[in-house]
Amino acid sequence: MSGEWNINNADDTAPQFKPYESNVEKYPDLSAKMFIVNQNVPDIDPGKSLFVEVSGEATGQGLSAIIYGYNNGHLEFLVQGDASESVLEIPNLKVYYDAGIRQFLVVVVNSNGIPPYDGESNIYTTVKLSDETDQVPTVLKSNRCKVQININGRMKEVTDTKTTEYDLDLGAGFHAAVGAFSGNTFTGNWNINLDPLYYTGTVTVILNKDHTMASSVTWSEDHSSYNSEGTLDFKSTYSFTRKNLLLYSDLTPGVFQITGTSTCDPSLSVTYSAFNYASSANISLEKFSCDPFSYVTISFWEE
Repeated sequence: MSGEWNINNADDTAPQFKPYESNVEKYPDLSAKMFIVNQNVPDIDPGKSLFVEVSGEATGQGLSAIIYGYNNGHLEFLVQGDASESVLEIPNLKVYYDAGIRQFLVVVVNSNGIPPYDGESNIYTTVKLSDETDQVPTVLKSNRCKVQININGRMKEVTDTKTTEYDLDLGAGFHAAVGAFSGNTFTGNWNINLDPLYYTGTVTVILNKDHTMASSVTWSEDHSSYNSEGTLDFKSTYSFTRKNLLLYSDLTPGVFQITGTSTCDPSLSVTYSAFNYASSANISLEKFSCDPFSYVTISFWEE
């Protein structure tokens, strides 16, 4: 064990585990270190949260942290995140204490290195006990997320008698997802009944550490429609992923966007498939492109 912190009252000073401390030291390539946090305050304020931040020379996807809770002789996975993208949070420590989780294991993982993997890195692990409202930026309080996309698609439609191709504007994102942030990762879903139209979908958005960029977005929606007799008439699945959408403006901390031909950079991946039951036609996306009117926009807000 490389370090331990005992929370004996709500005002305890939070530690930073530094690489020049003898019990911590530098991190060799492809290594991990473990730290224990003991929560010893039975009546801790429900608004108190535990925050863990990892930083240092080893950055990017190769530096991460995992937090487990120790409960009745067993470890329970709680949260994980890359150092470049998140400050990990264990909210409402009172709930965990009452559930029997009074000890937390923080594992800091350094997956970086270049063969022959004999390097070392200075890595700092900071543990904080703070009120949620003191630590959580406005965007991370969001419980709604709408992702909108508009690109050009070249479609192929195949029936028993013919195959046709045509151009179609692939615009989507009319429904807001209900969800929440865990660290810097938002996950949400929607289930919309507009009889005879039905929409279900999911979205995951990861923000970078200082919330100036959406490091990645993954969006998917299923659409079904029924005819007047109540029979399934049309069904489609539309999904995409995109990386690195910049903050639209400092005045709009919950909006991230990319527009124009730059929307179609190599990180954009799109799939679309559908079946028209009335004409027994399979419809698929052959290729896609972007023009000055293309965009991907992510909007967060709280309701």
